Amino acid sequence: MNPKVFVSSTIIDFEDLRGAIKYYLEENGYDVQMSEYPNFNINSDSSAIEACIENLINCQYYILLIGYRRGSLYKENLSVTNLEYRAAKTLIEQGHPLRMLSFVRKPIWLLKNDRKGLIEHFKIKSEEYSKIISETGSTIIDDPDYIFNFLQEISQGIKFPENELPANNWIIDFNNFEDIITAIKNSFHIQESLPDKRLKRLLKTELENNIKNFLTTATGIEVNKYLGPYKFPQEHLMEYLAETFFPRLWDKNNKPLFVDRGIDLEKIEANRLALIHIIVPLTRLKDLETRFLEKVINEGLFLTYNVNKDDFDLSLLSLSFDKLLEWINNFKNIFNSNFYETFRKEMAKISTDGSLHNSFINISMESCGFIMGLVYGIRIYDLTKSIFSVLEKNDLQPLINFDFSDNYHLKYL
Repeated sequence: MNPKVFVSSTIIDFEDLRGAIKYYLEENGYDVQMSEYPNFNINSDSSAIEACIENLINCQYYILLIGYRRGSLYKENLSVTNLEYRAAKTLIEQGHPLRMLSFVRKPIWLLKNDRKGLIEHFKIKSEEYSKIISETGSTIIDDPDYIFNFLQEISQGIKFPENELPANNWIIDFNNFEDIITAIKNSFHIQESLPDKRLKRLLKTELENNIKNFLTTATGIEVNKYLGPYKFPQEHLMEYLAETFFPRLWDKNNKPLFVDRGIDLEKIEANRLALIHIIVPLTRLKDLETRFLEKVINEGLFLTYNVNKDDFDLSLLSLSFDKLLEWINNFKNIFNSNFYETFRKEMAKISTDGSLHNSFINISMESCGFIMGLVYGIRIYDLTKSIFSVLEKNDLQPLINFDFSDNYHLKYL
């Protein structure tokens, strides 16, 4: 559920500004409550001010705008806006998680201080002059005394027993929409839109789940307990595959060793490999998720803007996303290949025909093709961990040092 923002002000003199604030906040993922819009919940049994307070209770943010108009008076000769402020103040005093942000048009703030200065100045000479100034109306403010007293009330803030100084007594003066948005950004900590934040959070969860899928604990799989001396020496399946089969499939000159005739494995390794065709269906390696990875790529969330080109460039992070998606898709395709079918049949045969009594077992070139694809999952695992670390710590170093080349396997030789 999106956080809700209640905007309190007179409507006529803030009509365009209220609309602009609503548009900005909703574009950034907030639900905005304004009484003049259809999404403002109204109970037919409630009065206007009661409806406002009922909506306010469900909000996490309260924005107050004070302008040139007092607005309609309600009970106790208080304006609706003033009553909304007091309701928000009461909620905060009661512990409701409501953040308050108060604004006043700058000319009003200046006029208030000017009038206060004149009153103080003429009070020295004559109480009558001071009273005349105090009671004189304004050509731009419809009820100066009320609005100035309202500002004074806000500046007194909210007092809590545990704090010596009042809180929420800061009033921000503004000249234009930009001033308001700057303050909202700082107060709401809007560095990016909530939809973008949500997407990044979902992406991190997806990456984390994929990492867990790769961290299948070979020693923890039930069937492993029947292997006796043939149990996997490494804790995790991918570690075993990479450390065992990269040196079997490639030589130090980066030439494949399995072309034409496959490879010969010692009995213990063939026994373990035969178990792979049982283990793989028990893992979720075939089901690595890319939904939010694809969404991030399609929305260009991590592209960088190039001012000189007036266009977006690939960043190291966005390049990593593209490469990761390509590798995952290729990885998942091996499970739909003829290589996988050959591997399954060959491993099943090795497990049952007694040939494991031989010192060496030949693994066909087709099965080696599947093994090679499976072993390259370690590259996906390492890149996924690096990207997750970058998103978690906001530090690109893990990707700066990452080997994106096709010779990734050489470090295991």
